[in-house]
Amino acid sequence: NMWPGVTEGADWYQVYGGRQDFMNYYHQCKEVTIELSNTKTPPASQLDDHWDYTREALIEYLIQGTYGFRG
Repeated sequence: NMWPGVTEGADWYQVYGGRQDFMNYYHQCKEVTIELSNTKTPPASQLDDHWDYTREALIEYLIQGTYGFRG
């Protein structure tokens, strides 16, 4: 993988005909799956470091979500 910390969904398991395929094919829009786990929670003492590491990417991700809106 060319991006450390990123796992492509198909690297875990493939889903054919899922919602992401449907929305991409029929509506030309993006879908995302976020999987959370309470067994991989970092200690509270590391949360600031995790935030510092991911803050810019998360903010950019949220900004990307505003493109293409029409009212």
